Amino acid sequence: MPPSTPIVLRSLSRLFIVTNAAVYAFLAVAIVPYWQTLSGDEIQAWFADHFGRFATMMVPVHLLAITTTIAAAVTNRHRLRAEAGLWGMVLVGLLASQAFNFTLFAVVLNPDLSSQTLTPTDAIDTLDDWDTWHTVRTLLVLASAAAIVTLTTRTAGSSVVASEASDPSGRHQPSS
Repeated sequence: MPPSTPIVLRSLSRLFIVTNAAVYAFLAVAIVPYWQTLSGDEIQAWFADHFGRFATMMVPVHLLAITTTIAAAVTNRHRLRAEAGLWGMVLVGLLASQAFNFTLFAVVLNPDLSSQTLTPTDAIDTLDDWDTWHTVRTLLVLASAAAIVTLTTRTAGSSVVASEASDPSGRHQPSS
């Protein structure tokens, strides 16, 4: 493995997690308030028209966040003890938020809202459930983003990064 691989993977992980967090925050502050002004029938029509586009855009970002973060954790395993709490927060926050995405949202809430078969009242109730669970997944991915930014910022200028770049084995060499 090239000596820069752990650094690149940490950076990619940060990019995709922060992208997830930004999209979730945008949904929470811009899109959900708009949905809350719609009737039950309008909510379902909106989801029917747009759900596929969101999925097409976000599924690759979710998968890239998961794979680069796991790869970053594996390639940075020699540092995991010193940074175990932050890596734990990154992984748990990201994987828990993605579990919501690929189970609750993709299988239940979004298909229900885009089916256009709910009564208007049921659509509004489902949107309320969507909003509640979206808040949970947003908080999880924000915690993950904060942890990965802390990890990558804290180590960006440190001697650990410099030693990784100069040590072909990728093992941390204590400075003397």
